[in-house]
Amino acid sequence: MGALTNTKKFLEQIKSWVEKEFKDAAYTSSVTTGQKTVTATPAALFAGGSEMSGRVRMLVRNDSTDIRMRYGTAQSNLQENGYPIEPGEEKEFVFDADTSQTIYGVSEGGEVPVFIEEK
Repeated sequence: MGALTNTKKFLEQIKSWVEKEFKDAAYTSSVTTGQKTVTATPAALFAGGSEMSGRVRMLVRNDSTDIRMRYGTAQSNLQENGYPIEPGEEKEFVFDADTSQTIYGVSEGGEVPVFIEEK
């Protein structure tokens, strides 16, 4: 029985390793990056032509040297109620891949260059 138990444990370890490797490969192979310009008009934030389907993570970096931007989940009152991202700072968002969640951005003045990465 000892050899059978050891074999089962070994096979479970292999299965776990293979599942992790495939998951990591899928996660890292589906990365989209892009540069957007955020203005005083609230707009959805995404890296490509539209929000990535099944995204699990989004990184937003304010590449401005002097203009703060704000973000939130609703377009209305974003200037007043949005959360700030200071010049040079970044914010990471984590999503449930099965649930679509739009994040909006708005500038506090002028055009703000923003780097976005979605996974």
